[in-house]
Amino acid sequence: MKMSDKLFNDLRRDMDTVLEAHNADVRTIGDAWQTFHLIMRDRSYGDDHPGYRQGKWNRVLPRTEPDGRNWIDRFYRDEDLTDDHIMTAFRKMFPNMPTHSPAKTVASAPD
Repeated sequence: MKMSDKLFNDLRRDMDTVLEAHNADVRTIGDAWQTFHLIMRDRSYGDDHPGYRQGKWNRVLPRTEPDGRNWIDRFYRDEDLTDDHIMTAFRKMFPNMPTHSPAKTVASAPD
């Protein structure tokens, strides 16, 4: 896997945290991408962002990126990864991704 161990472990920890906060599961690659998006939003944007300020979004993870930098840069810019590399990481994290389970997903959790 091209993704560094540190980035993989950070992503896995964040995925677990967000899924637990939403009492959700990952059933499909789409669910994994949705969770990835929620992590990016929390890690990249400050509480002054309209989504947080207006109560549309609930923060699960603290912001970690300085102004002008997006969390997703860690993947595409810093490690020169592609979506395929990230999907490989998702498959490693969720090797038994059920596709038929009636599990609640982050995509169906209130935002």
